[in-house]
Amino acid sequence: MFVHLHCHYSGSYSDSVLRIPAAVEKVRRRGQKALALTDHGEIPCARLFQQECRRSGVKPLFGAEIYFVENARETIEKNDRERFHLVLLAKNPAGLKNLFCLLSDAWTVNSFEEKRGLVDWALLEKYREGLVVLSGCFYSLIGQTFYRQGKEAAAKILSRYRSIFGDDFFVEVARHGVKEEDRIVAGLIKVAGWQGITPVLTNDAHYLDPEDWNAHEVLMRTRYDHVIDFHAHSHEYWLKSEEEMRLLGFPEAYLEQTAAVADRCEPLTLPRIEERKNIFMSDLSNPESLISSGRAAYLAKMNFIDGPTALRHVRETLGAGEPDEENVARRIVGLPRSSEPDTEHIVYAFGKPLKEFVPLKRAAGKIMTQWDKEACEQAGAIVLARCPVPLLGTR
Repeated sequence: MFVHLHCHYSGSYSDSVLRIPAAVEKVRRRGQKALALTDHGEIPCARLFQQECRRSGVKPLFGAEIYFVENARETIEKNDRERFHLVLLAKNPAGLKNLFCLLSDAWTVNSFEEKRGLVDWALLEKYREGLVVLSGCFYSLIGQTFYRQGKEAAAKILSRYRSIFGDDFFVEVARHGVKEEDRIVAGLIKVAGWQGITPVLTNDAHYLDPEDWNAHEVLMRTRYDHVIDFHAHSHEYWLKSEEEMRLLGFPEAYLEQTAAVADRCEPLTLPRIEERKNIFMSDLSNPESLISSGRAAYLAKMNFIDGPTALRHVRETLGAGEPDEENVARRIVGLPRSSEPDTEHIVYAFGKPLKEFVPLKRAAGKIMTQWDKEACEQAGAIVLARCPVPLLGTR
């Protein structure tokens, strides 16, 4: 049984038109038992994902496709824009906590121009417990090392990952019709074979059905509110069926390995703050101090695409007179473009490290949540105005 382990949803801002409810329903109809959440660099849709999976009887696999570099501090100091992909999945409650903390530290400690959080070897070592790791798309460190330096150099990188994660590290292969990818995948299969690893087959899903490629193209090319000269590598990034994955021509064992990875991950529930304490004015008189201590953060405010903007972007990208423009626009309306800190509200964790319950990020010079108000409150945190009344009790 095939399981999708590499999926991008609206939390991969401006890089996916795959909506969680539709994705979960599609895999449910196909009888697939689990589905992964692996948005780029953060996990803003985890609560919605949990809700929809529970409703449909699909096991949620919580994860992210991180931006990996070997040394984050050096990368930031050198202003080196190259980064590689790596997929992390939580396999137990400890892994879910570590995933939240790792993503938070990547953004708050290793922020690259507030555009992305970087994960390096040190961060992987610190938060390795409870994580299942896939090597990532063809722009992974292993894949690019093979492409540039050959199999022996790639094998050394693989060995280093395996020294951290043991048999919880998997070599990921895919086929999207990209020439560079095909060459890299052939090398990865050889390198994996040297270490007795059966690769895991993925499809980098960014939209629901094949015909959604044009909406994805519009979304990506207008991410800065004007059309940029950028195109997807192929039109093969839809949420494929098991049979469509089988037709890619890989050994059946690679498909079966996806179910084996899913089985390693326990059925998980997102963590919640249960122990509450009274909140006094003295605790909240200096929000920045409270935030710097790790017990609070500014609330995330999401910026969404409205109808007129969506239609304008379609016309600018596909040209005036596109016969399907309204349908394409509909597919991107309501998707979030970005999140920013709402500096009028802070999210508080009752004296506990907030990042263990609500993942954090950095934007506009502020530490903020990756989640909106509803998701933060569902985690048991409390959202407060910056000027609270003198004494606030727990809810």
